[in-house]
This record gives sequence, structure tokens and C-alpha cells, in this order.
Amino acid sequence: MGNITSIHGTDEANLFAVSLTGWIGHYDGQSWTNTQIAGDPMLRGVWTIAPDDAWAVGNFGTLLHFNGSQWTVFPTAAVTGELHLTSVWGSASDDVWAVGFYPGYMIGFDYFFSRGVILHFDGVDWSQVLVHSELDTEVNFMSVHGSGPSDVWVTGSFGQVWHFDGNLEDRFDRIVLPVEHETSEFSSVFVLTDQQRVFSGISQGGEGFVLKEEAGQFSEIPTGFSNHVAQVRGTSIDDLWIILDNGTVLRREPDGWRNLTPPLGSRFFSSWNAHPDTLWVGGANGLLLTYTGEFETVSQVFPQNLVRVWGAANDDFYVAGQSGALHHLSNDQWAAETPGLVITDLWGPSTDFVMAVGTLGKTAIRTSDVWSPVSTGITTRLNGVHGCSASDIWAVSNVDTGTGESKILHYNGATWTTQHSVPAIQLNDVYCVAPNAVFAVGHSGTILFYDGTTWNQQSSASTNHLWAVWGASRKNVLAVGNDGTILRYNGTSWHSEYSGVGVILRDIAGTNARNIWVVGSSGVALRNAGVRFSPVVVPGNPALSRIHLQSNGRILATAGTSLLEYRSAFLPNLFTQPDCPQTVPLYCQEERSFDTTGMPDTVSQWGSTTGLNGPETAFTFEAPFSGTVEWKLSPGVTGARIIVLSSAAWATCNTSTVEALSSTDNDGTEAVSLQVVRNERYTVVIDSPSTATGTLISTCTR
Repeated sequence: MGNITSIHGTDEANLFAVSLTGWIGHYDGQSWTNTQIAGDPMLRGVWTIAPDDAWAVGNFGTLLHFNGSQWTVFPTAAVTGELHLTSVWGSASDDVWAVGFYPGYMIGFDYFFSRGVILHFDGVDWSQVLVHSELDTEVNFMSVHGSGPSDVWVTGSFGQVWHFDGNLEDRFDRIVLPVEHETSEFSSVFVLTDQQRVFSGISQGGEGFVLKEEAGQFSEIPTGFSNHVAQVRGTSIDDLWIILDNGTVLRREPDGWRNLTPPLGSRFFSSWNAHPDTLWVGGANGLLLTYTGEFETVSQVFPQNLVRVWGAANDDFYVAGQSGALHHLSNDQWAAETPGLVITDLWGPSTDFVMAVGTLGKTAIRTSDVWSPVSTGITTRLNGVHGCSASDIWAVSNVDTGTGESKILHYNGATWTTQHSVPAIQLNDVYCVAPNAVFAVGHSGTILFYDGTTWNQQSSASTNHLWAVWGASRKNVLAVGNDGTILRYNGTSWHSEYSGVGVILRDIAGTNARNIWVVGSSGVALRNAGVRFSPVVVPGNPALSRIHLQSNGRILATAGTSLLEYRSAFLPNLFTQPDCPQTVPLYCQEERSFDTTGMPDTVSQWGSTTGLNGPETAFTFEAPFSGTVEWKLSPGVTGARIIVLSSAAWATCNTSTVEALSSTDNDGTEAVSLQVVRNERYTVVIDSPSTATGTLISTCTR
């Protein structure tokens, strides 16, 4: 596809990228649609205002418009084939700006310098607003950005920084720069607010720079690098992303710049981010990547390979070593503890009660800062432990060489007893969703379920070894194992989910149905934010054995002797926004599991809202055509209803007017049918007075 020179979108379900070969890609949140522009347009910039309104610009007078279905050349006298357009930006459909230059040329022995050009689109036609008139200065306008119709900034070569304040008579004014940047090459401008701008480029002396401008005052933001800063993006001064011409990507956080780790040898030319926790970058030879954070080694050195990291509180957790070492972090201090066993797993309902299980059937409880042994009556290695309370804890074991059986043990607050035996199958993990919903997994695809009375085997449709299990609710449970296996239980049956990898997946953990993590060998880390499992960068690709999530968003993983922490101080806080909760994409002919566990009660969180009466989860549906859509809840979901809103109403938390409201079908399920309009967006809300889980079925008919 050539070098990807520009990326922009309204959100991550409507994203465009362009390249120097004339390729235009459109990402809908799930897949890319490719368009190849005829000729040799050398596209340099793209900007989208809405799914049916986008612009792309390039060399040789290329000016293209997208109407929602196709790209076409926009006819205008303002653009000729001699004009090279480099950047485009707009605040609305009738307020779009493009910049570029007429290249220099020779006539005889005389050289005529290039001239920068600024164009404006008013909703009807394009017009030339400025053609640079200094005939003895080489001027190429390279970037345009703004905060609104009365705050537009343009930058370019030879110290060119121009500003438009909305006054049509004055048009653009050239900005007086600090002396050291009067002749610098300004490669990009990014407007954070109408009072704050950042610029990047390279000085005449060959030093890359990032400049902040506020209230007419410029100040340097040191990067620690001398390379040309090709582009700057961000959400605030303390959260900036910059791309250097050597392929380095830096992120500015409150405590300084952090050097990210893109693939070796990468070169990037463009970037885009809609929210703080994700960056898209485009580079040489069609390279297009997304960054959502990465794991970094915690500055504590451990003497043994780590087998478990776990904690009941954000700053109070344990790291267990392969040969019996146990390290406890409390009050920011690490201390060694001696539980009297080689630990394989840990769990507890609080910092005051921790249960450890390990080799030789040993277990121990930590209360009042003291570890005390608890007999299990077996001598077989225990592989996993989990509970619903201090008096309802489960553990699973290896196969006993004497009896040929593995065991499922239960702790009632006083003693361990064997509750179930499984012939010849090693059990690896157990998870208590509720006292009457406990899951255990093991070798050869074995899955066992406890309904509060008895243990029964469930069909997993897999023969791969399963190593870990986790559940958001009894109707949303996941298990992981060999060959990239991810299985999901919907309350009725297990089915396979796509992982995109073929390695051993060792562990899974989550805080809710929209924040699930999986780790495994070869540095594989996957994150599911409610749509699908996507890879996360782990520098060095170490074998990951355990993952642990804490309530404050802290994410810890073990890799050999290293404890890793996922570094993204700006992870989305999914359920505490001041506006209505975030939505996830929903498509035609799709069955999407949902779980309102942990979701806010909209009425209590947003007092101005009417119509909703309990925890809600929401999906965004963009109609691919005009027709009929039916949304239906899976059988067995009680007390819930489906409310369809316009996306504009949901964005402002205004649920007083609904597009459609579900009713009960003859078979007793909730369903709603709606006539939709192509490219229109709808928000589908599942509303229930109490926690609801199940499946939302989306069926489209032309």
C-alpha cells in the first residue's frame, strides 16, 4: 500500500488512512475496506467529519470527497494539477481547510521558489484564501489544524506559522516566533484547546523540537532526542504522543517521556488517537499499528521463577516463587514470608484472610499476619484455588498416582473435605462465580460444573488442555488452554472464540465482561474490551504464566523471574464517565453476550436521565442499509428490556425520547423491531432493575 501518510477518524468504528500509492483504507471497527484511486495521486492527508463526509488530498491537485459509499474527484477551479496538497482539517461540513504548495521551478537560469497555499471549503466550493507572496523564500505549507471555525493554525517550512481567528477581513496572520525558530521547519501543528497548541519539526541546526504555545507565549518541551519530530498528537499537555523520523514513538506522561517499543526497523509518518489510551500509527510499506499500552518490568528482582501474583487490595499483593519463596508487598515495602509450603495458587476475600495451596496437598491460611497450616487429607499437588467467601473455597488437584484420580476439595471455613473425584484427568483451575455456580477445568478439554448440589461434566467440544477459568457471571464464563484455545460459556453451552494465536494460553483474569485479559507463552497477551480479543505489546516476548487485575486498573503479570506491570496511566475507566456509559459495536446477524454486572445504575449516576431503572449495558449499531432490524434477548433473560435510542440522545444521556421499546414475544422473550436508515447510528440499551446476563441477537432484513 506504500507509505501511510495520514490517519483520521470520527471514532474507532469510522477510521480512514491514506498512502502515497493512492490507497485509501476505511476501518469500521472490525475490518478494512480498500479503495485504490486511479492515476498517481500521492495522497498526503485525510480528514473525516462523518461516516458519509470525508476529504483526502495529495499531490498534483488531488482533492477527493467521500459521500459514504464512494470517493470522487471534487471539481473546483481553486485547485490545479500544479498544486501539491499536504494536509486537510475541518470543523464542520461547511468549514474545511486544506494546505499545500506550488513547487519551485526553473526558467532559464532563474529559480522561482515554491509558494505555500491555503484553501477553504464553505460547503459549496473551494477557494484560495492565501498564496504566499515572498518570492525569495521557499515556503511549503505542511500542516493545518484547529479547535473551531475561529481558531485555525497552519505551519510549514522556513518558520511559517499562521493563524486565523475567524475574522474574514483579516484572514490569516503570521505568528512571530522565538528567534531560534524563525527559520525552523514546522512539520505539524496540533490544537489541544482554543488556548493551547503544540508544534513539532526540526530547526535549521538539525535539532528536533516540540513547542507549546499558550496565550502568545512559546516554550520548549524537551524530549531528550535530537531527531526530527515528524508529528505530535495528544489529549493534553501532559498526554502527548510524538513520532520521530527514526521510527521512535514517545509518550509524554506527567512524570516525563516514555519511549514505546514499536517493531524493530519501523518508520512512521502519521498518527491518530481519539481517546487517551489508544494510538494508531502509519508508516513505511503499508505498516499500520495500534498501541493500547504495554507491559514493563517492575523494579523488583526476584530470585526464582514466579508462579503466581495475587492480591485482594490495590497495594497489598503477593508474588510466589517456583521453589517456595513468597514475597508480600504492603505499604510500598517488599517482605519475605514463610507459609510452610511451595505455593501454586493464592486466593482470599480480603487482606486479612488469604488461602494458599501448593505441592503435596498442603494449604495454609494467613490471618492476623500469621500463616497457619490446614490439612487437606491428600498428598497430591493442588493446582488452583478460588472461592466465593472465607467459608466457601474450592481447590483442584493433580491425578493421585495411587488412586488414579484428581480431586475437587471444599473448605467450609474450618476444614477441607473431598467433594468430587475425576478419573485420570488432571484438574488445573477452579473459579467460583456463585455458591451454586462453580467451574473447574483440566486436561483434555475437561470442564466440570457445580450447581450447588453436585458436580457434573460439561461438553467443551475441545480436547486441548485447559489451564485457567474465569467468569463475569454464570452466563459468561471463559476458559483458556493449549493451541490458543479460548472457550466461552453462555449459560447453556460452550463455544470457541477466536484468539488469533496458536500458543499455550496459561491464565485469564478480568474485572468485568468488558475488561478481560489472557496471557501465554511467546509473550502473548490478549485483551478483550467487549468486542474481541486483541494483542497487547509485551517487549521481549517472554513466556507469561499469570495475570492479575486489581480494582484500580493495575494489571500485573509474571514472566520468569520478572513481575511485569501494564503501563497505561490512561486506561479507560469504563463505568464512571460523567456522561452515559460507553458502548461497543454491534453488527447484523450477530449474537453478542452481555453482562450488566458492575455497570452503573444510570438513574443514580446521572440524575437528569429518565426512562432507565437499573444497571445498563449498551451497544452502538450503524445501519449498513435501510431496512428492518430485530434485536432479541436470548431465552431465559428475565426482567430485562431493550431500549433503542438515537446515538445523539445517548451521547447526551437524554433517554426521555426513545426510538423503540421491546415487548414480550409469544415465546416469552423480549424483542424489538425497528426500521433503520442507512448509515444512521442507534444505541441499543439492555435495561434491567437488577443484574442481567445473556445474549443479544441482532437480525437484519433488507
